[in-house]
Amino acid sequence: MIAELGWVATLLYTIDRVLHRVSERMGCYFYYFYQQPLTQRKLPVPTRKVYDFYWLSALNEQIQLLPRPMSVLENRFAQGATCIVAQKEEDQSFLGCAWFAFNAYQEDEVYCIYDFQRCTGAVWDYDVYITPEQRMTRLFLRLWQNAERELVDQGFSSSLSRISAYNAQSVNSHEKFGAKRIGWAVFFKFFKLQVTITSKAPYIGVCFGLHNQPVIRFH
Repeated sequence: MIAELGWVATLLYTIDRVLHRVSERMGCYFYYFYQQPLTQRKLPVPTRKVYDFYWLSALNEQIQLLPRPMSVLENRFAQGATCIVAQKEEDQSFLGCAWFAFNAYQEDEVYCIYDFQRCTGAVWDYDVYITPEQRMTRLFLRLWQNAERELVDQGFSSSLSRISAYNAQSVNSHEKFGAKRIGWAVFFKFFKLQVTITSKAPYIGVCFGLHNQPVIRFH
């Protein structure tokens, strides 16, 4: 694990596992922040149409199949987020989705707001989900290609995201796509009490629930 994650991430991951054994409401979250350019990515044209994609800005039956609490989904849409949904062409079954926030995003896992209003042309992407049976296919690439095309057409030029430092596969995937690491943050959660250490302002902070939660700004 050390060879894959590095000493720091391995140590923090161990702390996270110990805290989670005590309570699911405790943990140590270590994130890397990335920024990557949005381009009109070209992929080989499929011989037949397998997937269909559409954008969503409110709850529907399909997005409720995403394995996330209903309160989380409702909160995302209340913030003005949108998502692109992938479905099978032949029977419209749910295959996956990717979420995008604009100007600011209230983090799902920890108490924190990401403010990127001053990051010109940037959108925040998060929670890219592909159903297990589709994870060895080209669906992820097709999903991202369709999302990029729409976002570029809307005038966006880059995408910001946070990736768990414990997920080496996701980190490597983002970097292969040209993502550049621009910072990091560690959140120690003890029920509603949270201690934050980050490479960006405010650098360090303590909050209790949403009260006085940190606002991390991107420029």
